[in-house]
Amino acid sequence: MADIAWSNFQAGWDEEKRAFTKRIKPGDTVSASDLDISDEEFEELKKIGSVREQEYPESVADGSYPDSPNRYFMDQLQKAAEGMLSADEMKELQSSGVLAEAPPTEDSATKAPAAKK
Repeated sequence: MADIAWSNFQAGWDEEKRAFTKRIKPGDTVSASDLDISDEEFEELKKIGSVREQEYPESVADGSYPDSPNRYFMDQLQKAAEGMLSADEMKELQSSGVLAEAPPTEDSATKAPAAKK
């Protein structure tokens, strides 16, 4: 699985220009070599959550959701509890690991096979 930036990073320091040449933003795929750091330093970034295997929420990355990823997932969970999410939004929650599996629907409860006597 790809490593995804959950923080902003700058890398590729150009001494002549005295500026960074690379900007990595949340949602971008990132590696230790992208950041010009060692594997050990990269593992530390993963431990603190600045880099994750979990996809960064697209709505937060593109600015259509104005708050943090944490607040985004909390809001999505609230909407899920109220039955207000589309199938795609439910899949996003499941793939993010925030929601383990789809909650049962009324249809699945009423269509369950009857127990044999």
